Amino acid sequence: MYCSYAAAYFAHFIKSFFMKNITLIIVTTTAFTFSSALMAQQTPLFQMTLHFEDAIGNKDSIIIGYDSNAVSGLGLIDPQFGEMVIDEPFDSVFEVRAFVAYDSSWHYLTSKKAIHRLPFVEGSSCSIADGLIFINIQHFPLTIRYDSALLNENYCHGDAILSPDQLVLTLENWQDARIFYCLGKTDKIIDDFEYYLHDPEDGWLFGEFDVDGVGMSTVRSYFYRISYFDDGYCATISDTEYTLPISHSARLFPNPNSSSSVMFDLGEIAEEIQVALYDLNGRCLRSFSSFLQQTIPIDLEGVPAGVYFVGVSTSQNSKPVHYKLIRQ
Repeated sequence: MYCSYAAAYFAHFIKSFFMKNITLIIVTTTAFTFSSALMAQQTPLFQMTLHFEDAIGNKDSIIIGYDSNAVSGLGLIDPQFGEMVIDEPFDSVFEVRAFVAYDSSWHYLTSKKAIHRLPFVEGSSCSIADGLIFINIQHFPLTIRYDSALLNENYCHGDAILSPDQLVLTLENWQDARIFYCLGKTDKIIDDFEYYLHDPEDGWLFGEFDVDGVGMSTVRSYFYRISYFDDGYCATISDTEYTLPISHSARLFPNPNSSSSVMFDLGEIAEEIQVALYDLNGRCLRSFSSFLQQTIPIDLEGVPAGVYFVGVSTSQNSKPVHYKLIRQ
């Protein structure tokens, strides 16, 4: 408000005393301001745009990237790279934002652009540039589009991934996360968040944010990683072999379970799948193959109460998707 008042007063002053030169002064001042803004803006070492769309056509986009000169730390942002913290609540219907920093209370600060610090790129090793993306969405599914050529032209981006699974951050081998997408292998991801709806507290990434007209609410999140450090997992999968994970509508039921078997519903019929039941120590308790079945029984006879994981892979994609099973 103060800036608007000062600008109006200055314009009135100029008009009153220097009427003949008003046009020249305004044009010169505007050109100088615009030029200064351009000089202040820097292009990061790498950036890419992610385009998001919900089921009824609402659209939003963010830019993610990295630079060795980007800052990293509590409350630190990079306005020189276009980061601008958003203080307003999330739109109640559809909005996407990227994590840029934490504030002094360790709450997320978000922006439409997130350029993270990349400490070094040296020889055949690449540092990891990663972050979080927050999506408030009411109309499913979500479609994400981007230009995978931006990733494939740089060997450091061979393991660029996107995942809603917290396990991707905690497992010794991130490839064992239940759901992740190798970004360089596809230009489009479709996600209905069915896993959130069935198991809302089952290790899926999320954040708590103020939502317009709603108040504090749970907002879904993805973890992304652009470059890798001596991993190369996604790069080993050929473009023709890679398929997206098993349909997110797949589920175990009943779950929790106290009967002698549990049913696994694929959500759609696959030609052939492999099923394995693991305990929390990674021991395989059951394993078998199934062909042209949509609903598959898994024998639980003699399996004691506890938490287990069911790993399911298809004939087209050997990377298993894991589902948590609670045995009562």
